[in-house]
Amino acid sequence: MKYLVAPDYEHHISLTPWHQEYPQAKVIGVEGLDEKKKSEDIKFDVIFTKDNRHTLKVDEEFDKEFDVEYVPSHGNKVCEPRLFPEMHELTQDRRSWWSTSRGRRP
Repeated sequence: MKYLVAPDYEHHISLTPWHQEYPQAKVIGVEGLDEKKKSEDIKFDVIFTKDNRHTLKVDEEFDKEFDVEYVPSHGNKVCEPRLFPEMHELTQDRRSWWSTSRGRRP
């Protein structure tokens, strides 16, 4: 496991057990989560912010495979990794959220 992504303020609860299992994995999240998870001794390697969302690079390998859309204006500060070249979103939960938010059900 190379990367652990906490995609927003709501979907980070399982990060701690995953981090304990894979302590070598690079932890990626959104602004504010580093403070929220500080008591759980999780250090974020990459933090998406409103200011760096268009320029931030994770690392060469990650950036070749994924594109990340960060939406700081969303209430949960949503970070969406998508796999190149198809640009598929990675989580069913996120696809369900987008579908229902647009009036469609998966």
